[in-house]
Amino acid sequence: MSADTDMFLSRADCNELVAALREIPDLMAPLALAIVRGDRQGLDASTCRPAPQSKPPIDVAAQAMADGLHNLLTGWMRVVCEQRGIEPHPVNSIPAAAKWLDKNVIALAMTEGASDAYRDITRAITALQRRLDRPGDGTLTDDEIAGANRQVMTAYQVDKVTHLLGERAEGLNRRRVELLDKAGVLKGTRDRDTGTRFYALGDILEAHAVHPRRGRGSTA
Repeated sequence: MSADTDMFLSRADCNELVAALREIPDLMAPLALAIVRGDRQGLDASTCRPAPQSKPPIDVAAQAMADGLHNLLTGWMRVVCEQRGIEPHPVNSIPAAAKWLDKNVIALAMTEGASDAYRDITRAITALQRRLDRPGDGTLTDDEIAGANRQVMTAYQVDKVTHLLGERAEGLNRRRVELLDKAGVLKGTRDRDTGTRFYALGDILEAHAVHPRRGRGSTA
């Protein structure tokens, strides 16, 4: 710890950690699809297994990486809150946890063990980026769509995956999702800490299909 700053991390380390945390939102949609695409993206087939209740196969390793990152981020949130006397805020997503740590990076830097947090978080994000840096092979199959339908995404993240969803996603984009929400035909959940709204992809596709798209000036 530096005597003049009472911080376990340097400013440069803090900046690098924040930069890594801010990569997370862009990784969530590709991660959700990697989980349901399995070895179609070149992932090791040994990591894929059938999901319970006859659901489509999932990539267990990708799911484990998602679970591990969630636990890592929320775990350090709890440590920071306990050591720094901060009122804890429950979060229900990886991006929300990342945003909290970004916002409270100085409190994290002043927390004992911050160097471990810096190392483990940056390594986990780099490993996730490497795993997702694989070419896709066209649109998802119907079984993969069924699996993807259960994945939760933001309106922003939908823009990242529409090209994989085929004809059913024609005309679907971030603004369309926001308009469907505003019109009351798409129900999402709101993260209390960040205000971000999350939707099941299946709900987005259903609302997009049944709610008519009108001409310019329409509310949806």
